[in-house]
Amino acid sequence: MLSVLNATAPRQIRALLESNQMTLDDIDMFVFHQASKMALDSLNARLRIPADKSFSNLRGVGNTVSASIPIAIRDAIDLGRIRAGDRVLVSAIGVGMSWATAIIEM
Repeated sequence: MLSVLNATAPRQIRALLESNQMTLDDIDMFVFHQASKMALDSLNARLRIPADKSFSNLRGVGNTVSASIPIAIRDAIDLGRIRAGDRVLVSAIGVGMSWATAIIEM
């Protein structure tokens, strides 16, 4: 899973940003599937995402599989880390066999 996350997710994220004529700087918050701390740290490092622009609730919630991104978004809103008008990039990997990335304007 970590190798797929490190290879596929960054390519997919860069392609989505490019097709929308955006850069990483245009995104207010990144919320990735909460697979593991190692996976999140690796992805953030590979994309060079500053810690304050990446949200993780893994420590308190754990890997909730397909619900991890919606739960993380709700937690980030509740903590004031995501606000109305923010652009949030979400990206998920499912068992290393499926993946999706989207930009959501809150």
